Amino acid sequence: MLSDLGEWGLIERLKPLFSDKIGDDCAVVPMGHLAQLFTTDLLIEHRHFTREMPPYDLGYKALAVNLSDIAAMGGIPKYALLAGALPDHLKVEWAMELLRGFAACANKYEVEVIGGDTCGSNEDIMLSVTAIGEMELAKVRRRSDARLGDAIVVMGELGRFARSNYQCVVEPQIALGRKLADNPFVHAMMDLSDGLASDLPRIAEASRCGFEVELGQLDEAAVCGGEDYC
Repeated sequence: MLSDLGEWGLIERLKPLFSDKIGDDCAVVPMGHLAQLFTTDLLIEHRHFTREMPPYDLGYKALAVNLSDIAAMGGIPKYALLAGALPDHLKVEWAMELLRGFAACANKYEVEVIGGDTCGSNEDIMLSVTAIGEMELAKVRRRSDARLGDAIVVMGELGRFARSNYQCVVEPQIALGRKLADNPFVHAMMDLSDGLASDLPRIAEASRCGFEVELGQLDEAAVCGGEDYC
């Protein structure tokens, strides 16, 4: 059963079929001294959001979570594509508010929306976003480059989403990601979106090292909460 395998178990099964490069926040494609960064994400109704979430906020978040992946590699987002499956009974204004939110995020971070796709849905809404970025190849920050003796640093507030009773606004830390990638003492980075307890072991596994965390200094939301995007 897929439920037994889990998301990351499935990804490990995919690697032999496609590429051993699968596993970072973005796929990295070298282009001379530059690298193109590709990332994609799905948002599915009742699993990632409900219609209680304002459509403008949903549209903004749909792009922002992808830009957060590019930020975690140290890159600059350039382009985005949006695909959506929308039920026929959905109100036009709801769909337009969704697109206004998506466009607002794109405009804020100077991302050009270059295409996508739409199709009907029997009931639920599904959104798929692809974002493309670029950066200097030598400055790409992967999960697999952590070293013994590195400090574990979170640039943001752990557990903010888990402690709140509302959908927190996601703001990708593009400028901070660039600044960290320029620092030679920063070896590995990743987007913290599934919670510290899930994401920190992924860096450790990719880098073949262990880690130590004083759990007594953190509450449950900080350790197990997700959606932090920091």
